[in-house]
Amino acid sequence: MSEDESSQNSRFTSLILEDDLHCAELISMAVQKEGGRAVICHGLDKAREAIENRPFDLIILDHMLPDGTGTDFFLELRHQGVSTPAIMLTGNPDLPNAVNLTRQGLFDYLTKPFRSEEHTSELQSLA
Repeated sequence: MSEDESSQNSRFTSLILEDDLHCAELISMAVQKEGGRAVICHGLDKAREAIENRPFDLIILDHMLPDGTGTDFFLELRHQGVSTPAIMLTGNPDLPNAVNLTRQGLFDYLTKPFRSEEHTSELQSLA
């Protein structure tokens, strides 16, 4: 788990669950550009630990992870009563899954590769 250094004056705090280091850093830079603080986790156990230890204003999830799926993690959080807005990122879009997750409260479902403008507009609407 890594955390950026802009924690003092951030407008929001975002958990980024992404196993691809490069993609996680790009998302973190977009969060920081919008005045947020990013906490990056590369696996589900670290993400669970982070959520237990602090509140988040936004959760950004990769769908496919080495130790599970962002979908299962999102549904687990909802089952636990965590209602933090969440965005799912996927390289393998699945319309029925996107519809189901949206009905469960997912804010947005973005496909990879995504343009940074797409991600920035999502962050702006949530921040």
